[in-house]
Amino acid sequence: MVAIFLSVAFNYTTNLLTRFLSEQAYYDEKTKKLKAKDSKSIPSDFLQSAYDEDATYRKKGNKAESGYVLNLSETCSKENPFQLITDYTVEKNIKSDVELLKERLPIVKQNTECQEVYVDGGYYSEEVVQIVKVFFKRKRCGIPLYRLKRQEAYF
Repeated sequence: MVAIFLSVAFNYTTNLLTRFLSEQAYYDEKTKKLKAKDSKSIPSDFLQSAYDEDATYRKKGNKAESGYVLNLSETCSKENPFQLITDYTVEKNIKSDVELLKERLPIVKQNTECQEVYVDGGYYSEEVVQIVKVFFKRKRCGIPLYRLKRQEAYF
């Protein structure tokens, strides 16, 4: 059994190394050596960590982030004695806030029957306004979408 495990571990390590080298380096014919690719030419879904091969990279604003993105929905009513997390998802770090909202809003609505949605600046856009209108299939659905610390929009 140990020999099989070692064989599998060796193959996994070899495959990971091969992936890393093919995504992060190129072979220079002139010097006959591997050279690191320019960081700007490496896509965000290429290998970021030998310890977590699914981790991805992105820049959000001026901040570089590697790993995953966690999206949470929670209750936020002053009438509630306490607030609860009502939905969460963990995705590759290359998924935008708008994409997360598009995927999770129907689930949140179904599970909570929410009447208001508050989002931060990363979620708020004209695309999000259209998503909410289409999701509720009315020009004015009666559910306000609030952009925290900015303007609010009612549908």
